[in-house]
Amino acid sequence: MTRDDLLTLMLRECDLCIHLHGKVPAGSMGFRFSPPQRSTEELLRYLSFIGLAAVRCFAAGSWDAYDALSKEAEGMKAADFPAAMERQKAGLRAAFAELTEEDLRTKRFEMPWGGEMALGPAILALGYASLVAYRMQLFLQAKAAGNASIGTSNCWGGMDAPPG
Repeated sequence: MTRDDLLTLMLRECDLCIHLHGKVPAGSMGFRFSPPQRSTEELLRYLSFIGLAAVRCFAAGSWDAYDALSKEAEGMKAADFPAAMERQKAGLRAAFAELTEEDLRTKRFEMPWGGEMALGPAILALGYASLVAYRMQLFLQAKAAGNASIGTSNCWGGMDAPPG
């Protein structure tokens, strides 16, 4: 997998999240599966930065970028999510432009759960995987909050199912 492949995958996840944001039923931003879990609005805040945070943290060898991006997202309103995702996409493009294929293969990073990984697999295991996992949660929350019309094409293709 190349640097451009990884970037393309992450940008696609951002686009899928923007699509799903538009499928969340009105008035359901406070929905949560259970009290300790994130509400839909809290989930949107997290999604608005997690991919970029992972890339920046791994590239810098420090978690400082996570704290700064998390703080920026704290007050984000649900209506601002698409613009926040576009900013994340721009940030991802800029961050990946500074990385080389050699960086992805040889630069090492300590993972939060222990062990060390090369930068490319680390971004895949945490940055990309977080976007995928929390995109799926957004899909499930939209569906559970009342949008029974969404399905596989919305979650995985970023489009409504063809009629018929």
